[in-house]
Amino acid sequence: MRITKLNRLFLGLLMLLITACSPKEESTPLVIVVTATPIPTKVAQVVVVSEPTATAAETATPLAVAPSYPAGTLLKGSGEGVFYLTKNNSRQHIYNWDTFSALAFAKTDIVEVNDQVLDKFPLVGELTRLLFDSQNNLYWVVDGKRWQVNAWREVVKQTSYTGVLATQMDDSLANKLPLQGELKAGTLLGDGQSVYYFDGKVIVPALVGTYDTATVMAVPAGVLTAYPQAKQLTTVMVRLKDEFPVVNVRQGPGTEFAVKASIKNSDPLIAKNRTPDSNWFQADYDGADGWVATSLLQPSPALFLLPIVPYPPTPTAAPNAKPTTDLQVAPKPLGSSTPVFCEQVPLRGFGKAWSEHTEVQSLLGCPKSWTGGEKGTKAAVQLFQNGTMLWLEKDSSYDKNAVYVFFADGSFQRFQGAGPADPTKVGSVPTGFFAIGDKFGKAYWEGTGAQVKERLGNATTEMSNTAGAYQEFYNGQMFWVESIKYIFAVYELYDSDKNSDTYDKFFRGWLGYEDKF
Repeated sequence: MRITKLNRLFLGLLMLLITACSPKEESTPLVIVVTATPIPTKVAQVVVVSEPTATAAETATPLAVAPSYPAGTLLKGSGEGVFYLTKNNSRQHIYNWDTFSALAFAKTDIVEVNDQVLDKFPLVGELTRLLFDSQNNLYWVVDGKRWQVNAWREVVKQTSYTGVLATQMDDSLANKLPLQGELKAGTLLGDGQSVYYFDGKVIVPALVGTYDTATVMAVPAGVLTAYPQAKQLTTVMVRLKDEFPVVNVRQGPGTEFAVKASIKNSDPLIAKNRTPDSNWFQADYDGADGWVATSLLQPSPALFLLPIVPYPPTPTAAPNAKPTTDLQVAPKPLGSSTPVFCEQVPLRGFGKAWSEHTEVQSLLGCPKSWTGGEKGTKAAVQLFQNGTMLWLEKDSSYDKNAVYVFFADGSFQRFQGAGPADPTKVGSVPTGFFAIGDKFGKAYWEGTGAQVKERLGNATTEMSNTAGAYQEFYNGQMFWVESIKYIFAVYELYDSDKNSDTYDKFFRGWLGYEDKF
């Protein structure tokens, strides 16, 4: 059948009406089917048919891709945990709120996200206040700052350690936390109220007066919670003073005890106990125990934190001595305890030794004012098993180039003219001892009348050239030796024998004192 012009016009109007009434969005597409079936009205029939409905899989919205957050962002899902986002787009759980505060985070820093988004970032571990960096350095964090505690690393590795878990720190976090300093073994730590000594494993309250306040490292109180605290130390690594290359280790705390062995400056020494006055320390040397004088050790506040043990009974006799750098102090003679009054008195170290020891005053008498007081001189010193040898370029206003031999029994010998010995008279030096210095060779090897070699024994140190000083008194002289910080008082005088009317008694000897000026 042919479609007339009237049919075409009607069909066009119908199409316009359908188009105008159809929704512009989210409508089901329509298919217009035109049939040629005859109808009484002779108007073409229009049938609207919907397309097949899409499946759920085809119409579901794809899962959202995780948003991009910079390293260091704090993320929180529906749970209580807060997570640190690393530079590798993984997340670390922040151990607790103490850690949260120690890292100087604020609640306003937290970004809340959907759990689906949170799960897109793999969980790689914890964050605590005790953190390793990528170079395996260990840190303790307080107030958003970090202190290096590498010396404590071995403690953390011990299976018995029950403190804060050590966890890995991302580099982005390390760059955020300023480094304040390194807490090394031997450091003094102060929290504003107390001072502690850190030996690498524990902290011990430091005793007032045993340390210089300028050496104390100020730290927040929270830093100290990283360390176990002890009442006292059990061991301390110590070193001999540089001026003592070899020293004695004795069986007890005192020079009256026998010498067990000698140790060199380079030998390891571990102090374990001390006497009540801290003048002697019991030490471990090569697996054995012995006692070393405090004056021979490099100063350390840790020494005074060791346990105290009482002095043992004084031995009745001591075996033959071995190498030592214990200065052999002469026995004190019977001197008057009455102070001596002089128009002029010595100054500095000589003055301190003279004024504090009445035996020095009574034996030396007053200074010789006309000699000009204390004077400087070149000196050399060498220590022996049983005494000391001292050379002075000048020892009085008139004499020079003198060698003094101070024997341990309180006697002394003076030789005029120092120098090397005749090579034919020089003997061998036993293993573990030192060659005789060139200024002392002549007196040592050739002083047979005074039995210098036999009475002194072997040299326990090398000869050292040093500065010195001397001052003359009515009955003797005082000598100062810088390298060993020691003062020798030499006296020679006659005294009336109260038990006899026929002769005077002659006194001759020496006294020794540590220079504490």
